[in-house]
Amino acid sequence: MHEAAIAKEIYDIAGRVMEENGLSKLTRIVMDIGEYTAVVPEQLDMVFAIAVHNTPMDGCALETHFLMGQAGMYVRTIEGK
Repeated sequence: MHEAAIAKEIYDIAGRVMEENGLSKLTRIVMDIGEYTAVVPEQLDMVFAIAVHNTPMDGCALETHFLMGQAGMYVRTIEGK
């Protein structure tokens, strides 16, 4: 299940954004996921929720957009306060 490694990378990216922008809590992350990445969005949601449990990202919504005929994954938006 490569979703765990992807969730860790999202966590790392979000952590850097939090630090760079002085955020104490994340509320939403929006991602585009290409069809050819073989990522199962539901599994990514579950693993991400586990990864952020009891962290400043706990409760952060991971919004994924599945892009047919595309490759790659992109963190499009990170929101927080």
